[in-house]
Amino acid sequence: MQKHWKHALYATIAACGLYGQMVMAQGPIEKIPRAGTQARYHVGDSIQAGSGAYGNYQITGRGWYRDGQKIGDGQTYRPTAADAGHKIAYAEEIRDPKTGKKYKVFSYTVEISDGATALANKDPALSTGVKSPHVGETVSGIAGQYEGTIVGGGWFIGTRTNQMQKVASGSQYKIQPNDAGKLLAYREEVRSAQGRISVFSTLPVRIAAKNETSPTPGNDNDICAAITARQTPLIAGMDIQPLPDTPLPEKGVATLEPTYKTCLVRITDTGSLKQNNFNFRRNIYSRSQAFNADNSKMILMDQAGFWYLYDAQTGKEIRALKDFQGAEGLPHHIAGGNAEPQWHASDPNTLYFMNENGVGMKLFSVDIGKNQVSLAADMGAEIRKYWNAADIATTRSEGSPSSDGRYWCLLARDSTSWKTHGV
Repeated sequence: MQKHWKHALYATIAACGLYGQMVMAQGPIEKIPRAGTQARYHVGDSIQAGSGAYGNYQITGRGWYRDGQKIGDGQTYRPTAADAGHKIAYAEEIRDPKTGKKYKVFSYTVEISDGATALANKDPALSTGVKSPHVGETVSGIAGQYEGTIVGGGWFIGTRTNQMQKVASGSQYKIQPNDAGKLLAYREEVRSAQGRISVFSTLPVRIAAKNETSPTPGNDNDICAAITARQTPLIAGMDIQPLPDTPLPEKGVATLEPTYKTCLVRITDTGSLKQNNFNFRRNIYSRSQAFNADNSKMILMDQAGFWYLYDAQTGKEIRALKDFQGAEGLPHHIAGGNAEPQWHASDPNTLYFMNENGVGMKLFSVDIGKNQVSLAADMGAEIRKYWNAADIATTRSEGSPSSDGRYWCLLARDSTSWKTHGV
């Protein structure tokens, strides 16, 4: 496909909208249409769409859509009260001059506000980012940017995101000893011009114990401690050196890399794995993160599609990811290489995964400390609003969540024909 990228893609083309709308088209798309010039509009505003570019394909229709349903024609649209709280998209119908077939090309979506609800242009954040704050540390909440006025802020703590309780007001919080291991979030109350209050929150982060630190030289649990203790700091920038011919290191032994004096550790031994007729155990793909949020654990997959949890500091296998505890009907192990396990962005104990190939359009989470599985999201009903035949939601192991874990981009497919319906 890349050789046709600049001028024409004669294949199904799918892209994620900036605000979550499905964008689906076929044909020589040089530029997709746009729904106005802003990310958000209010009821009563006039939105002027911009046309796409499609080579020799002809534009035969223009319209506006809300939740997959057409709500207007032409290039200009004025949102009504029915659009408030929804996202709308502009679409152009194009015609293939050779075959006469027609396709719809959707813009990115824009959000419609009724003006009565406060909206966030930028969510609040923590001074520690997504890293785990420690007991005894004072954390600051960084105010978001809103269409409205901040009237209050506070700190919420709990063992699960849906069980968090307010523990303090204000923009700073000193973490207490009994907070260790729990989740922390900072939330702001924002009042709209009409007086309606909305709440906006940071992503929850796990609180670390006071003595829970990242591995440092001299830490007996760090397999590389002896080497890193005498390592000269690396210099930033590009440096190209010849690759030396070095012998295969022993499994589980820290090895000094000769060029830059860094630490290398061989985690697996394919010789021992072959006794079970499995030829490898590795990270599935460069686009999937093997390490969890605090780099204490990592996951590897074997040739049969089974997944394993490793201690990232010692390099030792902890256990296979199976025999999960959970409600009836939930999967009790991660089944297959295409189950796409993905670590939580800030909680090092939470791992997300799907059914094999994304069949069922569900996302599960497992607490690796408790080996407890739960349903994180059931996307079936929402996806079928657009494609009734879809029963698969997947990245095909080609993607991962956004860096903060808030957004996923998935292909909608069906398991009968394996046709891709959209994104």
